[in-house]
Amino acid sequence: MKIPVLVQSEDSNGFRAELLPSATLVGEGRTPEDAMDKLRDAIQSRLNQGAQIAYIELAEGQNPWLQLVGVYKDDPYLSDYLQALADYRKQVDDDPDRL
Repeated sequence: MKIPVLVQSEDSNGFRAELLPSATLVGEGRTPEDAMDKLRDAIQSRLNQGAQIAYIELAEGQNPWLQLVGVYKDDPYLSDYLQALADYRKQVDDDPDRL
């Protein structure tokens, strides 16, 4: 996963890195296109002042639920269970007093 970051020099205090979705860059206009143009100008202005856009690379975590995929594919009771579950859902859905 890549996360965009704005990196810029601070007044002799080193550098500052901000996540772009939360950076204080705003464009406002009368139309969506006008707002986007103004935002583009704001970003370009920061880039002209020496800022740069970089990416932080993060390893994506493994989804623990994926380990269960297919675990019951050969279970002889799976089709009976799924049918019982469908029957119960239909019974509950048809019950007007359930809520």
